[in-house]
Amino acid sequence: MAVTSTHLEKACDKLLRWSGAEFRGMGRDASLEVPDELSEAVRRLRSRPALLACVAPSSHSCSS
Repeated sequence: MAVTSTHLEKACDKLLRWSGAEFRGMGRDASLEVPDELSEAVRRLRSRPALLACVAPSSHSCSS
């Protein structure tokens, strides 16, 4: 069980970093369409509100 928990934490961390980079990239692009992959990432991060708050484009209080 501990190994699964560790893997899940690592996966959420990777998802957090990838999502943050995608959101920052969206700020530079004129496109307002959200890719399906990013929607899915946000959906999965909803189970961890603290991490999801770090991904939000207006949030600068989290360090990753």
